[in-house]
Amino acid sequence: MEENQERQQDELSTLESICGENEFSYSIIDKVPTGYAYISVDSSPIDVLFLEPKSLKISSITISYLPPIRLNFQMPNDYPKSGLLKYTISCNWLSGEQLVKLCNKLDEIWNLDPGEEVLYKWMQFLKHEAMTILEIKEIDLTQRRKSTHSENDKENIINYIENNDKTSSSQKAIKDPRILIDNSDMLITNLKEYNEKCLLEEFNLTYVYCEICFVSNSGAHSVKFSCDHAFCKLCVTEYLLTKIKDGNVIGITCPAIDCKQEISITQIKNLISTEHFLKFEKLMLNQALDTMMDIIYCPRVVCQYPVTYNPSEAVASCPNCLYSFCILCKRVYHGVEPCKLKQEDKREIIEKYQTGTEEYRQEINKRYGEKYIKRLLEDHASEETINNSTKPCPKCQVQIEKSEGCNKMTCNRCQTFFCYLCSSVLDKGDPYDHFANPASRCYNKLFPHERTEDDDLEDMFNDDLLF
Repeated sequence: MEENQERQQDELSTLESICGENEFSYSIIDKVPTGYAYISVDSSPIDVLFLEPKSLKISSITISYLPPIRLNFQMPNDYPKSGLLKYTISCNWLSGEQLVKLCNKLDEIWNLDPGEEVLYKWMQFLKHEAMTILEIKEIDLTQRRKSTHSENDKENIINYIENNDKTSSSQKAIKDPRILIDNSDMLITNLKEYNEKCLLEEFNLTYVYCEICFVSNSGAHSVKFSCDHAFCKLCVTEYLLTKIKDGNVIGITCPAIDCKQEISITQIKNLISTEHFLKFEKLMLNQALDTMMDIIYCPRVVCQYPVTYNPSEAVASCPNCLYSFCILCKRVYHGVEPCKLKQEDKREIIEKYQTGTEEYRQEINKRYGEKYIKRLLEDHASEETINNSTKPCPKCQVQIEKSEGCNKMTCNRCQTFFCYLCSSVLDKGDPYDHFANPASRCYNKLFPHERTEDDDLEDMFNDDLLF
């Protein structure tokens, strides 16, 4: 018995020194060594077939790293001299039939050399030969029964399996104490997550040349996208912050030239601060809401809450601050009264109304009322007439119309003398000097007359004198 204990301890110590702490572990329970080993199988990238949860269509993905096989063991007192290890094996991507086949092979290895330590041999076999022995070319998960589904899903899956089941009846009722079968509903998700985790660990051990800053960095300080483009984290973080600052947060793509692959939300979250990510999420929400035709924001600066409204009505009510407002002018709801528009808004509406399509004009008439738009157009026409036939007093700005007479004007409001041609304020003592002075631009232009070529030459001559 002491000899067995010594040999057990030697075997355990050797395996502990060979394997990593995440690959092998044991403890002594009631003087019996009990432990487990995780064995990663040698495998090339392999296709995994699975059923889509809702449609039950067969899909496939390629997996580069498969989760390890778990070997639980217990060393009885008579091991290794005369007794066999007690063990169980489990692996979520192997079927019950495949696990039984591996168990039988483990027993064969023991029987080839009974009385010798076998744990290391088993681990080497599972690592290097399991895929060959099982003749696995692809992993088919479409025949796996799910343990937790809605009643409809269960019925659909059972019907699918009954109609497409290629497994033998013996496999369906396998009961072997050496195997533990995992029929988790999250199996395909677990395979994907484990594969991504291992690919990331592999990437972190490499060096990446960043095409933004033209510097090589370790994979741990770099990020790789699903399009296989990789950059240093600092450059990508700056790229993302620039996008957020500019408000371009919808469908942020890989920074590589001409690459259209979108960066995942998870990667964005991992690359920027919590504060910036919250801003990113807010911008995403706002831009998504902006695409909805029945969403408008509360116009109160202190609120800005998104409000749903009926497009056929002109009023909306904010559920956050209870502010009721007109959806057209964003002011307090004013009932059937037309919107009060600022002067610049009026000019913009008139310009668009005059140059816009018939459909646009109908929309404007419906929004503000035909009478109101008609009045705006009439007022605008009057203003244009006034602007074209009058000039403002340079002192009080009142509009003054000149119907006849000389170009020396007198404002009826403030009694200011000014030149109608150049709007210069004239000397009250001698207002006509402006027209008699050869240095003036309005020299000899007190009275309007038909311009001739000589007048143009005279203007050119006077301009030369000024300079």
